[in-house]
Amino acid sequence: CYQQDDWSKWLPMAEFAYNNATHSSTRQSPFETLYGRNPIFDSIHVLPSTPASNYLLNIKQLQEQLRSNLEAASQCYKQQDNKLCLQPPTFNIGDSLSERKLDPIKIESVVSKNSFTLSLPLKWKAIHLVFHVSLLEPAKRLYPGQTHPPPEPVNVQDHLELEVSRILDARLRKGKLKYLVEWAGHQSDEDRTSWEPANHLLNFPDLVQDFHSAYPHKPLQH
Repeated sequence: CYQQDDWSKWLPMAEFAYNNATHSSTRQSPFETLYGRNPIFDSIHVLPSTPASNYLLNIKQLQEQLRSNLEAASQCYKQQDNKLCLQPPTFNIGDSLSERKLDPIKIESVVSKNSFTLSLPLKWKAIHLVFHVSLLEPAKRLYPGQTHPPPEPVNVQDHLELEVSRILDARLRKGKLKYLVEWAGHQSDEDRTSWEPANHLLNFPDLVQDFHSAYPHKPLQH
């Protein structure tokens, strides 16, 4: 083992060994990145007070120890990273994704192994269609009788609002237009649908337009 009182003398060699070692992130040494090649150790730079043979032997041993330490540290970092960085799930076109306060969504196309284009409803047309794999989660298969929990209300202009899945019907009552809406995520019949005044659907103009395009004979609010 090297003496503990002469470490400052070996700092230049430690720096040289570090800069001459291949780094896991760049796959090359800092010297290669900066100069395009690794320099060769020049044996003529010796301390005048140290016999050349002893000095060179110490240098060689120090280089081997530093190289070994760097490799051990690199393996340690790799093992820690592997514990934290899990393999991303594999998705295919047509797979269902778990809801993120939204209904389960279908994958429309695969951009890359880490990016996917989703088939989003018209009501979310302002959302970019390509999502990173870290934002996606496979939809879980439900057991018989099991239902998805209803989504949390969405914050719209500082007030909470439930997501509407679709409009099922329309009617006029006392001159006022009402829509039969289906709420996203609610499975029981009593909670899934309700009649709502037209002004409750101001944030869902695409759903209203889709409904009246499909059922032009249904009443409209004038």
